[in-house]
Formats: sequence, structure tokens, C-alpha cells
Amino acid sequence: MAEPTRIMVMKDQPEAKPAGAAPCAPASQETGPAPSILSSPGLARGLVIRAKPERCYACLGCLVACAYAKLGLAEDAPLRPASLAAARLSVEASGGYSVPLLCMQCANAPCMMVCPTGALQRLDPQSPVSADLARCIGCKSCVLACPVGVLSLDSQSRVVQKCDLCLSRAGHVPACVEACPMEALQLVSLDEVIAQAEETAARKLAALLEAAPHNEMGLRGSVALPGEQP
Repeated sequence: MAEPTRIMVMKDQPEAKPAGAAPCAPASQETGPAPSILSSPGLARGLVIRAKPERCYACLGCLVACAYAKLGLAEDAPLRPASLAAARLSVEASGGYSVPLLCMQCANAPCMMVCPTGALQRLDPQSPVSADLARCIGCKSCVLACPVGVLSLDSQSRVVQKCDLCLSRAGHVPACVEACPMEALQLVSLDEVIAQAEETAARKLAALLEAAPHNEMGLRGSVALPGEQP
């Protein structure tokens, strides 16, 4: 199978929700009960989007959904290449995987720290970083500071664009998460991400200890971590 096409998204729309706007509304009652993680108002509080590359097959449904949500297009609107430029994420081919890349909503977000005008802000400590486009001067400091490389400037308005977990989609999961047929993108709590990372690290350490040789007293010797000499 040929490697997935590399997609780089480089466009924003001026209708992005300003940082000073009110938090999103509670879940809509028209579509039935929402998942438990979304059962209270303030949808994006303390949540992040987790990507699972092993499940992604580069259908690009997430890009289309994100772009259409940002442009306010109906689901049955004709797909045009220019429309995809409104998406806030990309899909990269790496190591045989298709890897969705999007904002990680860093706790101590470098983009916020380097912004000279305060254009990137949080509504509160647990909210995602959102952009106040009226304050953005297009200096690209945030673009250079982003450790994931997912911030960019709109090619026309020259203001910053970034994922804000679809704050404007009141009561709904982000468009990309909702559209993914393989659940390669999942909206989860930050605590869940941390717990999973700790569990993975513990399993790797346990495997290293199990593989360590025994000395004459029956005790395991020192463990050489990757890149180190025993």
C-alpha cells in the first residue's frame, strides 16, 4: 500500500471564537444524551484530543470535518481543495503510520508565553488556548514556539490559526473527533492521558528489569536504559 499523502494545512478564518467570549453552552437536548465526559457545561475544560496513529488510515475525514466546521459549511456542500485549507490539523506519514497532528493544549503553552500582545489566551486554567484575532499582529512568535509545529498564519488575513477544541460548537465534541470512523482521535481528560503515560512507562521499566541479568547472589544487576552502557 502506498504511503498516505502528506497534508499540511495553512489557513485560518476570521470567524474563530475570540478569547474573551463566554464559555460554550451546555449540550444540546435535540440529539439525545451526550457521553459522560461531556455531561456538564464547559465542554473543553480539562480535555485534550488524543491521537492513536495505529488506528488512522489517512481517510482525511478529520480534515474535511474541521474545515467544514470552521467555514460553517453544510455536510453536503461540495468539497473543494481550497476548503481544506481551513482545517486546523494535518495528517503526516511517519514510520509506516499516518499520524494526525494537532494542538496539544500545553499546560504551560509556549505560544501563550511568547505572544507579545496576549492574542493567545485561556478563558480559565482548564480551558483550551484560543486566539483573539483582534490582538494578533502576525509576528509568528507562536508559530516558532509551538513544539508540535501546528500553528500557522492565515495566508490572507495574516493572523494566527490554531485548534481550540471547537469551542464554538456548543455541546458537541470537536468536529475531527466526531468524524473519525476509526476513533483514531479521542476526546479524553488530561488525567487519563497522564495515567496512561505513567502506566506505559511502568510497563517499560518492568520489562527492562525482567530482562536484566542475575548476579551470583540471585539479584538482578544494573539495568541499561536505551542509549546507555550497562
